[in-house]
Amino acid sequence: MQVTVSKPEKSQVTITIEAEEAEMEQHMKRAAIELGKQLKIDGFRQGKIPADVAEKEIGKDAIRGYALEMALPHLYAEAVIKENVQVVARPEIKIITEDPFVFEAIVAVLPEVKVKGYEKIKIEKKDTEVNEKDLNDMIDYFRRQNAENKEVDRAAKKGDKVELDFDGFDPEGDVPLEGTSSKNHPVVLGEGGLIPGFEEEVEGMKKGEEKTFNITFPKDYHSERFKGKKAKFKIKLNKVEEVTLPELNKEWIKKMTTKDMTIEEFKKDVKTNLKEERERNEGRRRETEFFEELVKCATIEIPEALIEEEIDFILDRTKMDLEAKGMQWDQYVKYLEGQKRDVREEKKEQAEKQVKLRLVLQHLYKKEGIEVDDKQVEVKLKEMMKQYPKSEHDKIKSNYKEGTPGHAQVHNNLKLEKFLEKFLS
Repeated sequence: MQVTVSKPEKSQVTITIEAEEAEMEQHMKRAAIELGKQLKIDGFRQGKIPADVAEKEIGKDAIRGYALEMALPHLYAEAVIKENVQVVARPEIKIITEDPFVFEAIVAVLPEVKVKGYEKIKIEKKDTEVNEKDLNDMIDYFRRQNAENKEVDRAAKKGDKVELDFDGFDPEGDVPLEGTSSKNHPVVLGEGGLIPGFEEEVEGMKKGEEKTFNITFPKDYHSERFKGKKAKFKIKLNKVEEVTLPELNKEWIKKMTTKDMTIEEFKKDVKTNLKEERERNEGRRRETEFFEELVKCATIEIPEALIEEEIDFILDRTKMDLEAKGMQWDQYVKYLEGQKRDVREEKKEQAEKQVKLRLVLQHLYKKEGIEVDDKQVEVKLKEMMKQYPKSEHDKIKSNYKEGTPGHAQVHNNLKLEKFLEKFLS
């Protein structure tokens, strides 16, 4: 077998492979035997027909065609190992000639990764302490979740739950603004569920009353279309309910938590949980910002094949999520096509970022000597099993045994933990 490998261009090489005729003879014999298993010839047991007999019956051209199919993956794998080509995606195969058998494999290879200045990245940690107001706000939130609502015939005031219709318009010309209409929209006045100034306009209104007013969307509004934009709203109040919060006592606490706790014990428990949640959220925020800065420090020429494979992975996950919610993937695709949206193109930027981050991390693990051994993986798996009943342990061991995707995931997660401890502590 003769092999030549082109110089990398855009992290892609062309491997040209020419098989020796002696090699092809061996593949021809195997092909004849495999095809012969399907033949029925008098005087021979099915599946035991000699290669030369099968060749006469089937024809040399047909056997050679099947032999090429059998030989190609074997020859490609042998060439990659022989030339130590660090392939990272499926090859694109092009047959040059069948006799002699010559083909090209265009394949993405591990790109060169350069990362500068990552040691200087600093992501400041925000305060996660829980003060008295934070604690009381959280307890009030729990109480509002269990509040009793009673419809009343009076003007709406702060703290009331109301239902209203509203429609948004451009102040000049009364042109309806898309996405600014709702019917029987529920809101608790004073909680800030609507844009600043909106709820104050509702206060003082009674059931059945209508009102028109102008308002300006915040400059940091989540939708680009409305940031800082002036709008005119026409509203109608349909219902006013007085909200009665349950009393904070041991009985309500037990109903909420199923535990016998004093008010002080309950407050301590809420404060602990709230702080832990804030710390988790802060940890995720710092990691996200760290990764964003890390990618900015890198120079990589990412093969298009890697990005396309990542898009496939993202779309597979999206499909699974949609189907888990009872939605049909085909219908979702048709909807996007109706909107003239290219789902693959929309996911391309995300895919590129994910691939780039993964390559940067793999590069830095090696550079920084971040290693994880089997014992550390075993310890982690034992910690994981403690969270599950014993009846599930055999299943977990099977899903995470060495050589499985689960085992690889735990291994990679531990590497990431070590890396973050070093640079994001």
